[in-house]
Amino acid sequence: MIPEIHVMTSLIQNYLDVKKHNVSILTCGGEKNFSCSLNVYGINEICKACISRRNLALSKLNGTFKVTEIKKKYKFPNKIKLKNISDLEYENIDFGLGLYSSYTNSTRDSFLNGKKSIKTIRRLLDTSFSFYKFFQEFSNKQKIDEFIIYNSRMSEKRPLFRFAIKKNINVSNYEKLTVGKFFNFKDHFSEDRKFRKSQILKFLKSNNQNFEKEKKYFAEKFHSKKDPINFEIYAKHQKPNKLPKKWSSKEKNIVFFTSSDDEHLSFGKDMNPTFCKDQREILKETSLIINKKKNFKLWIRVHPGWRNEKWFDRKFYQVLEKKYKNVNVIYPEDNTSSYAMLKNSFNVICFWSSLLVEATYWREKKSISLTRNDISEFGVAKVPQNLKEYKKLIFISSKKNKNHKLRALKYMKFFLNAGSNIKYFKGSYETGYRFKNLDLDYNITAKTFYLMGKLKEKFINHYLN
Repeated sequence: MIPEIHVMTSLIQNYLDVKKHNVSILTCGGEKNFSCSLNVYGINEICKACISRRNLALSKLNGTFKVTEIKKKYKFPNKIKLKNISDLEYENIDFGLGLYSSYTNSTRDSFLNGKKSIKTIRRLLDTSFSFYKFFQEFSNKQKIDEFIIYNSRMSEKRPLFRFAIKKNINVSNYEKLTVGKFFNFKDHFSEDRKFRKSQILKFLKSNNQNFEKEKKYFAEKFHSKKDPINFEIYAKHQKPNKLPKKWSSKEKNIVFFTSSDDEHLSFGKDMNPTFCKDQREILKETSLIINKKKNFKLWIRVHPGWRNEKWFDRKFYQVLEKKYKNVNVIYPEDNTSSYAMLKNSFNVICFWSSLLVEATYWREKKSISLTRNDISEFGVAKVPQNLKEYKKLIFISSKKNKNHKLRALKYMKFFLNAGSNIKYFKGSYETGYRFKNLDLDYNITAKTFYLMGKLKEKFINHYLN
């Protein structure tokens, strides 16, 4: 997966440059019935393409290293229930959240309604368990001074990451901050709100308070010109400054920006509201609350990422609109400007998104975050502790305060400037990634396999799952 192959190969070369380092590379053997976050259905052609790219990357390394393929298969010993899959644990390791992350990230089937969901998750679980058993044996045989991993929350990596921490192994856990810079979260997930806050505060102590770069970021994002953090600019399909037809400045317009359900659910209970089980439940509750208030209107801006997605539950939103007269839904394909709504809103509500930071910056007011996250932890947004408090916060628009805007700038300063520029790694999503100026692209055969595999995957997602 890109840019992982470029990042990890660059990191490996950095360790190989120091002659005293003894480097072991652990990698998937691509065995039949193995599956992962890149290939949840275990499609053979995708495995072949992946191995081809990996072998190309390894051939470009200079130095002595050992490559071990994980090939031995194990069956997960316990019965599983799809309904409670996120809660699945084994030896106090949260296998279930890794499975949910991998499956939903690829299929967008947030509520596990797919015909192949149980079979797919079962195969992901067996692969994940096989990796786990391998790593247990490996760590018992060899002393590990440092364990390096990238994007550790997925099914094939999460148990290894958790086990390494349990064994007190020194962990380096790299995650993307911007599309070209990476941060070592060590023995924490990148979503760990308290750890993120501590790293932001630490970073700000040693950096100047000039915010020209951050101001430029907010402006370019607002005008859909550039986004150095996310791979896709979702607002590029929207018409600048366009407000909904029924929008009236005489009313108090509350905007609820939805998140992808699978994103916040895959982070575990700590990253979800204490007073509702999921986003649909809180949307129903919010609609009911607003319905009882005159001169208030609720606008639900469905995440543009749901455009053309099979599992988008359009009927759910249509029912809300029909049931509540002062509830309006802006659907994923609608070209109404999210930023125009944000800027002109009475209040902004969201689960967890950079939009919360942008809303605070442009409005100079704190918005409502429905999860406890790094944004709320840093004081950029406020979090209701219970339903009663949420009902009150909805109808209170914070007073403008330049300190709120400053806090949003400080928050973004970390994400735009912290992290490492890794030696040998270059590039971006727009320009392509490089290791030693090599793009590590598939050869013709591997590219053909990959395209065939992705076509199969698309067919399964749309017609068989």
